[in-house]
Amino acid sequence: MTPTMKRILLVDDDPVFRELYQKKLLQAGFLVDLASDGLAAMKMLHAAPPDLLLLDVMMPKFSGLEVLKYVRSEPALENVRVIVLSNMFFGAEQLRAATTEADKALAKTECTPAILLAAVKEVLATARDKSASQSPGQPPADVQRRLPQ
Repeated sequence: MTPTMKRILLVDDDPVFRELYQKKLLQAGFLVDLASDGLAAMKMLHAAPPDLLLLDVMMPKFSGLEVLKYVRSEPALENVRVIVLSNMFFGAEQLRAATTEADKALAKTECTPAILLAAVKEVLATARDKSASQSPGQPPADVQRRLPQ
C-alpha cells in the first residue's frame, strides 16, 4: 500500500451493490474492505480503521445509523469520514443523523458509480468538521449491550 492510497470500508447487506461499487472504487485506486452488516462493520472499524466509511442505513444486526453513532462516539475513530448511502426514506431523526453526523448523505436510487466516486473524492479532500458531530462519549445503552467484546 502506498501512503496516498485511501482505505474505504463499504457496508451494505446487498451483495450486488457491494460488488459493483467495490469494483469501481478499486479501479479508482482505493483499497476497499467489505462488511455485510453493522456488527461486522464495527469489528472491522477497530481492526483497521478506514479513511472513509460508506454506510447503508437499513442493515441486519446494527443499522447504519447505530454504526454511525458508534463511530462518532469513539475517539479512536474520530477521523473516519462517513458517507451514508441508502434507499431508506429519511425521517426527522435519520435525516438529522445523516446530515449532521455523516459527512455526506446520498440516495442509492439517485446514485451512479460516477456520482459515488465524485462524492468519495470530495469528502476525502476536505477536512472533517468535528464541531458538527457529537462530542466523544459512549454509544447509546441499547447499542452498548450489543457491541462486540
